[in-house]
Order: sequence, then structure tokens, then C-alpha cells
Amino acid sequence: MSLPHILLGLLEEPASGYDIKCEFEQSLSFFWSAALAQIYPALKKLEKDGLVTSWQEPSEKGPARTVYQQTEKGREAFRDWLEEGPQLNTERRAYLAQAYFLAQSRAPDEPRSFYEQLRDDFRARANRLTALEDVWRDDHGPAFPDNLTGQALYEHMTFDLGQRVFRLYVDWAEDCLARIDGAEKD
Repeated sequence: MSLPHILLGLLEEPASGYDIKCEFEQSLSFFWSAALAQIYPALKKLEKDGLVTSWQEPSEKGPARTVYQQTEKGREAFRDWLEEGPQLNTERRAYLAQAYFLAQSRAPDEPRSFYEQLRDDFRARANRLTALEDVWRDDHGPAFPDNLTGQALYEHMTFDLGQRVFRLYVDWAEDCLARIDGAEKD
């Protein structure tokens, strides 16, 4: 997956760089992150390559804002990427590299603290997704999620996986804590 492809997907409808950043924070941050410092250069490259177009719109809060939208060429590039099939690249998870070497920590209580922090963070992320699920349920009524169609269906399936993964991570962190407790008793 790449940031340019995600930007193309988000730019099916016109949006500013700030709008895109907000979309990342509200929904995409569970599986992808991007700072404005990454978004704007990527947008400029997409525009240079003819995949998006931009224009200025007046802003109520200050200077004019630049709004972007995918072009037909951009739409085709985005669809080509979608049709390449799943991209199951090796993911980098720094916390797993840290966990791998925890025995080398100077502080004897660091492994326990580390896994408690992981558990709490995973739980908070799962809870945020559950809160989004509750909003969707309120918006879509008693037939939710079976009544979802179009983009909402695929967004929900992605969020559903996120909930399941983070709940599994919470269980894993709790199992690790139990194993640490067991190892300390021996």
C-alpha cells in the first residue's frame, strides 16, 4: 500500500490537504498514518504526474485553500492498484522488535510495564473502533451491519477487522503478562 494510492482513493471527492489529514485521523489511522509533511509533497507529485488536479477556494478562516481531486488518469491508476490484489507486505512493528529484546532491559520491571502499556494502548484502539461502530449502528438502524452497501460496506469490513485484531492483541498482551508472572515465580 502506498500513500499516493490512499490519497487517490480519498480524492474521489474534492478535498484539501487538511481535509485529508482529518480523514486519516478519524478513520484511516487504525491501519495507516500520514502527517501533513508527507501528504502535501505526495499531492504535489500526484498533480505533477497528472493524477490529481487542484484549484484555490476562498476560506472563511483565512487565506484561500488548495482543493484537490483525482483526474480520470488518477482514477484509472487507483483502480489498477485496487485490481492488483492484496498487497501483503511485511509490516514493520517497532514494538515487536522491542519485545524481542526485553530480556536485555536494565530495569527488572520493564517487561511487565511494557506489556501493560501495550495492552492499554490496544484496548484504547479497540474501544475507539467500538465507539465508531456504535455511531454507525445508530445511523443505520437495527439491520446494521447487514444493510450496508457501497463504500460504507467496505469501510465497515475494514473497521471490523481492526476491532478483531486489537481485541486479539489485548488478549495476547494479557497472556504475555501472565507468562511474565509465571516466569518470575520460578
